[in-house]
Amino acid sequence: MEELKSLFGEESLSYEQFEQKLGEAKEIKLANLKSGNYVDKAKFEKAEKSVEEWQTKFNALSESTQGYEELKTNYETLKADYESLQGKQAEAEKISMINEADVNPKFTKFVLTEVSGLVNESKDFKTALAEYLKENKEFLKGSKGTFVNLQYGKEAPETFNEKVNKYIRSQL
Repeated sequence: MEELKSLFGEESLSYEQFEQKLGEAKEIKLANLKSGNYVDKAKFEKAEKSVEEWQTKFNALSESTQGYEELKTNYETLKADYESLQGKQAEAEKISMINEADVNPKFTKFVLTEVSGLVNESKDFKTALAEYLKENKEFLKGSKGTFVNLQYGKEAPETFNEKVNKYIRSQL
C-alpha cells in the first residue's frame, strides 16, 4: 500500500493521471487476481526450470530403458529354460534313485509317478521310494534276473513258450 501512497502523494488524481504515474513507476505492477493470469515471475521461472529438469531426467530415463522390453522377454525365456532344466535334472535324479533301488525298467515311469504323489513336506522322494517299494515288491527285479509277476506276487510260473524254448535249447 505504501507504493500506491507514493503515487498519489498529498493530492488527488484523475484516472488518466493515475495511469500515467503508474506507467512511470517501475516497482509497481497491477494485475487482476480474479482473472488468474498473475503469477509471481520468480515462482514462474522456478517452476519452469523445475519442469525442464524433470523433462531432461525423463528423456534420459526413456533412453536408458529403450531395450527393456527385449531384455525382459529374454530374461523370461531364460528363466523358463532354467526352471525346465531344473525340473528335468530333478526327474533324472529321481529316476537314478529308482534304478539304484533295482526296480524293473518297465515300471520306472509308473513308480516315479506313484512315489512322486507320496512326497510331501515331511517326506522326501528317497524316503517315499523306500516305503513304496517295501510294500510293492512286485515292481522290483526278481531273483536270477527274472521279473516278479504282478498277478502272482512272486515269480511267475513258466509259460508254455518258455517251456518249449527250454526243451529246444536242451536238445541242441
